[in-house]
Amino acid sequence: MNQEEVKKIVKWFYYSQIRQRYISQLQSKLDKDVGIIWNESNPFDKLLNIIAAERPLEIHKDEFVGSGVQAQHFMV
Repeated sequence: MNQEEVKKIVKWFYYSQIRQRYISQLQSKLDKDVGIIWNESNPFDKLLNIIAAERPLEIHKDEFVGSGVQAQHFMV
């Protein structure tokens, strides 16, 4: 695994948390994502695209308004 792949994995992990990818339909999403990891040549590119299709990856300052320090944004 090279440095670029590690960066993609970290980026995917970060966005999967901040965008709460697994907050609902946990088992089906995990099954799908694990299948992608096992079967794709660039799995983390594809996984990031799935997250981006659900919610934009760009984080706006408005997302922090009204959030306490226990909000998901602050924990990641």
